Amino acid sequence: MFERYSKSAVRVLRLSLEEARARGSAFIRTEHLLLAVLRGNDHIAKTILERAGVSVEALEQEMAEPQPPIPESVDVPWSSESKRVLQYAAAEAERSQGRLLADYILADDHIGPEHLLLGLLRETDAAAAAVLGRHGVTIDLARDEVLGQSRSRSVSE
Repeated sequence: MFERYSKSAVRVLRLSLEEARARGSAFIRTEHLLLAVLRGNDHIAKTILERAGVSVEALEQEMAEPQPPIPESVDVPWSSESKRVLQYAAAEAERSQGRLLADYILADDHIGPEHLLLGLLRETDAAAAAVLGRHGVTIDLARDEVLGQSRSRSVSE
């Protein structure tokens, strides 16, 4: 199911499950994905968020109080909003690659944490998008940053 995801994006997806379980959530919600992006290793998405002043601590303060943790034996599914974020992330990866290829820069065909961030921003009615909006992170700003960093990464390779 996650064949197109980069290693760092798969790590973000795993972390989002851990966040949901640790907070006692019956679903992996968009705020869990956002926390996971922030907790992940260095990548474009984390850089964008840090520049905007979005931190783990700030996000945790805006989230509901955690409930008792959910055991690992219990399945925690994706919320409908999070499922849409994953779909949007795939579309954003294709969009980014199309723009890079149009500029004659070769790019790999992957979905990275940066695309997950863009997907979070596209799911405008979800909690994560509201938090990002309060910090001034917009889809246009994030797309420009992703495209710029992807171009410089492709040129240097």
